[in-house]
Amino acid sequence: MKKILLISSMFLGLFVNASAQSFDVAPWNLISWDMDSTWLVFQGGSNPKGWFSFNLWPGVNNTMVVKDSPGANGSSFAAKITSRATPGLHAQLASIPRDTLGTLFTGTLSLYSTPPLQTGFPYNQRPTSLSFYSKYSPVGNDTASMLAYIFRQNGAVVDTIGKAVYIETASTSVYALHSVNFVYATTPPPAPDPADKLAIVVSSTRINQPTLGSTFYFDGVTDGFLGMPSLVSGNSRVFPNPGHDRLQIDCPTQYTTFRIFDIGGQMVLSGNIQKGSSSISIEALSDGAYFVRMESAQGIPLVHRFIKN
Repeated sequence: MKKILLISSMFLGLFVNASAQSFDVAPWNLISWDMDSTWLVFQGGSNPKGWFSFNLWPGVNNTMVVKDSPGANGSSFAAKITSRATPGLHAQLASIPRDTLGTLFTGTLSLYSTPPLQTGFPYNQRPTSLSFYSKYSPVGNDTASMLAYIFRQNGAVVDTIGKAVYIETASTSVYALHSVNFVYATTPPPAPDPADKLAIVVSSTRINQPTLGSTFYFDGVTDGFLGMPSLVSGNSRVFPNPGHDRLQIDCPTQYTTFRIFDIGGQMVLSGNIQKGSSSISIEALSDGAYFVRMESAQGIPLVHRFIKN
């Protein structure tokens, strides 16, 4: 596997220090917005749950990511990312290449962590693609980007397993659905491992040649497994995928309930599942991408994504 490559090599530090986060529906769909660290609570900033930006970083005091409503394809909210001046940020964090930035990352940002930037969340699957909705209002000939990396950290070495890259060059006033394929470092890619993580970096401007004022609207992220017979996560499995009338769930015995969400974050189906294996009717669902979330009696979640067609 190749050493991980980012928009700029200066961003490598963001990924080397990737953290293990709990995985939920929210990091994909930007539905829930949280106060993501203590100083943001004091100053009134927020980010989508499971994501971070440099909103109101001490000494910067310039909000670059805000909640925009409505979102794409009927969702409640999208992320509106605008490139802003971030005076002194590069001096504080050497991994940030410029003092103008308009970025949103999966992960957390906190003054009370060492290091303060913790990027990525556990992800032990091998998707064929990544899809999302966006629209763009650039300044001049600026470009926006979305980069997704599946990676594995072995001590001080971070290896790329696969990546998906999208570059937006045109101004667009309405949301459009984009899908980019994952390119894997090896064929076939290595088997999933509990240490694997996924990091997504979204920027409204060129990282190394930023422009003030470019705005990128971003929403509805989902990974694609079209043509794959099933999704496997640990000891659980959801199949067939895509599915048409019924969805089979095989999971550890401690999971007893399920909820299905559409890509807008709305719950469309819920119920109980039998210990070990259950079959759920999805015939009434509209065609599209969904998330099925199983929970144990202790509230421990297990999430899969599937396609209804």
